[in-house]
Amino acid sequence: MPSTARYIQELTDQLSQLASQDGMRDLAYLLKLASQEAQTMVETPPAPPAPQAPSDDHG
Repeated sequence: MPSTARYIQELTDQLSQLASQDGMRDLAYLLKLASQEAQTMVETPPAPPAPQAPSDDHG
């Protein structure tokens, strides 16, 4: 997942810059938010899986 998040972060950052250069301020802002969210995913280690509740199946 970190490599996917890194790719999304880089791509949305580039798209944000492109939108900004072409005067699309709202779109640039939203893409920047997406880039920042992806960066958070890169920097945050994945959470350990939740423990499984014991099965109540008696047979």
